[in-house]
Amino acid sequence: MPMMMGAPLPVSMFNLPLLVSKLGGNDGAEDQRNALGIISHLSFWGSGERVAAVTSAGAIPPLVQLLGSGSAAEVQEKAAQALWGLSRVDAMNAVAIAAAGAISPLVQLLGPGSPAGVREKAAGALETLAKNRENAVTIVAAGAIPALLQLLSRGSSAEATSAAAALWCLSQNDENAAAFAAAGAFPLLRASRAMASFLRLRWFLLAAILAILAALYVKVVHG
Repeated sequence: MPMMMGAPLPVSMFNLPLLVSKLGGNDGAEDQRNALGIISHLSFWGSGERVAAVTSAGAIPPLVQLLGSGSAAEVQEKAAQALWGLSRVDAMNAVAIAAAGAISPLVQLLGPGSPAGVREKAAGALETLAKNRENAVTIVAAGAIPALLQLLSRGSSAEATSAAAALWCLSQNDENAAAFAAAGAFPLLRASRAMASFLRLRWFLLAAILAILAALYVKVVHG
């Protein structure tokens, strides 16, 4: 079914429980791709009503399963995009997505073995998940900081912006400051900001630098 990007479709058009049931691929790869495309569209471009309908249909666990190495890159990208949208619109979804086990596979998708689109969507999903304090600690423990820093230098502008936004969210948690320092984040963040041509990217990088420095200062002063 053709869809216009950025033009959310009415959720009433679809039988969401049926679409979610097709995400497992038992009805064939084509049905799975079509169902995933619709769910990803509704999740990423949709309003709170659409997102609520998708989550109420039970989409989060099968979307997380589709992030795994057994899925095609196109499937991983759509699943990550859907989870990005679901967690961006509703903070409670970020908790549910993390509880379903999404963090580790999302971090794995940041690696050089993934296509650029997959890395961008995975970084975007980690950004919104990291707005939850407990999720942020788990994301760092999964090794996200070095992987996100690599995207600043080797990724496309879209990947770098998603990575910088995720790093900024992670930097808001004081508990992560030491992990940033251990990963050698400061030279990479400064160099990336000096080379960045997009204002939004530069802002995220500067905000992350300042947040990390502030957290380390407090740690030194107050022990």
